[in-house]
Amino acid sequence: MSGRNAEKHAKRIHKPQPKIKLEGPAAVISRRAADRIRAGHVWVYQSDVEQIIGEPSGLLPVADQRGILLGTALYSPTSQIALRLISSDPLSHEQWLNLLRARVQSAIRMRLPILSAETNACRLVFSEADALPGIIADKYGDLIILQLLTKGLDSDEIRTLATDVLRSELSPRSIIERPDPRIRELEQLSAPSPAPLYAANAEAPFLSTDFRLNGLTFHYDAGAGQKTGAFLDQRGILLGTALYSPTSQIALRLISSDPLSHEQWLNLLRTRLQSAIRMRLPMLGAQPNSQTNACRLVFSEADALPGIIADKYGDLIILQLLTKGFDSDEIRTLATDVLRSELSPRSIIERPDPRIRELEQLSAPSPAPLYAANAE
Repeated sequence: MSGRNAEKHAKRIHKPQPKIKLEGPAAVISRRAADRIRAGHVWVYQSDVEQIIGEPSGLLPVADQRGILLGTALYSPTSQIALRLISSDPLSHEQWLNLLRARVQSAIRMRLPILSAETNACRLVFSEADALPGIIADKYGDLIILQLLTKGLDSDEIRTLATDVLRSELSPRSIIERPDPRIRELEQLSAPSPAPLYAANAEAPFLSTDFRLNGLTFHYDAGAGQKTGAFLDQRGILLGTALYSPTSQIALRLISSDPLSHEQWLNLLRTRLQSAIRMRLPMLGAQPNSQTNACRLVFSEADALPGIIADKYGDLIILQLLTKGFDSDEIRTLATDVLRSELSPRSIIERPDPRIRELEQLSAPSPAPLYAANAE
């Protein structure tokens, strides 16, 4: 959550509190941090914690140096963010569990209208944005991924509560805990169980799925990759079609802001190739007495054709198809047909950059030309 939104949220929940006698576990924070809490911030950094009174638990009252209560927070002893405010009131453990259940339900119900036949995935719970610091829940079709990212949430009691709410509100096939590895290290969280928190079929848990966002279909496997999943918090900008390269550091290259069928993409590809070539034809012999008969005809992203490069050397054309999404005979044939019809070369040869071919794990190009006017 952005700082401004966090401040608005905290201002809604913060109320002046009387001075109290701190007898049990509590956190005393600096004047600077107290002023920030009163101004609407919901985090207290480790450097601003002046004293921890008693034996701390995951839930602590927070007070300023004068003993005036500022609220109740989740405590993370090893994190730079030591305290995350959850209420401006003093809360018992039981009151916190009831509040947690109500907030998780509210967050889910607020996002149910997002779901439809075209979109069956979204971020259900979004940490501080839902006044639930450290809790993230993402829905991928019938699969839900839960993240508990603060030490104060690292308990079986919290896991059970969150799982019960998610089950009752959404009836998923599986719920899996999969926290971000880097945050788990920083917060010194326990390792999540390899078994799902819930599986409708315990003998064969549902761990991978195809899900839909804005009419586009994606695949997610909870057991693969180092990330927790897609960026469902950015669902609103997932409005397009991309070429996919599973082994490349550049996994997706956008080709359109519209959803495209395979046939629509081939038609668009043909049109863009023609447009790129025709735009550069004036370069050939454009100057008086010019002997120029070579140029770059197609220039990858510059022509909205990510991964396609075509260079003309007189009557010879060198074609490079540099992404996995172009590595097919269908694309080679289409590109060859356009180059032939627009330029009538004597030969067209595929010759991709060896380093890129290795990185993208492209198939080896044929030693024979894609086209030769004289095949012999």
